[in-house]
Amino acid sequence: MPIHSNLLKSEAVKLTKEFFEATTSMGLSNREVGEILGVSEATISRAKKRDSYFTQTHHHQWVIAELLIKARLELTRIYDHPRKEKHWFTTYNHELRAIPINILKSMEGLLEIVRHLESRQLP
Repeated sequence: MPIHSNLLKSEAVKLTKEFFEATTSMGLSNREVGEILGVSEATISRAKKRDSYFTQTHHHQWVIAELLIKARLELTRIYDHPRKEKHWFTTYNHELRAIPINILKSMEGLLEIVRHLESRQLP
């Protein structure tokens, strides 16, 4: 197996681990994670049991995973408390004009959340 393939595999394993850690800390159900990635709840349940779910051939899902991880890192930077982070995702945000968890399920919504969080200063 070429070195390039090994690097991609290790990136996929890391991305999978970080993505499911992020979704768990955000309190997302398998159904909600499935809606975000465009797959079934059963697919997510099986994916959580594997070392690697994401692949470069499914670029759209890979990008979604990276953005969701970025959103979680930004929330941690701002609040640094899991309960506050989860609260932010589940309550109405006047600047976004929506409840973040509701717009998280589209690429546009996810991008808007990441941009919003990146622009925030520490409280």
